Amino acid sequence: SEFAGAAQALGAGCVRVNPYDTRELARGFHLALSMSAEQRGVLHAYADQYVSKFTSQAWAQAFVSQLADSQPASALSAPAVPLPLG
Repeated sequence: SEFAGAAQALGAGCVRVNPYDTRELARGFHLALSMSAEQRGVLHAYADQYVSKFTSQAWAQAFVSQLADSQPASALSAPAVPLPLG
């Protein structure tokens, strides 16, 4: 589906269709089922390279790294429990 996040991420490595348009869905099925083995291999190689590089672990590491970079150093060493006000 062109509405799935994977379609935007995989881009050229997939056959994108609007699942609410039956003619387009049929066209996508026909295209996928009738393409040459070479073309399927090209699409698979593109998609495989993408998902191998952008794993959930890579995303999590980047997210945590950006989160840590967004905090001032003093916030990282601050006590977990706030000090009493007075």
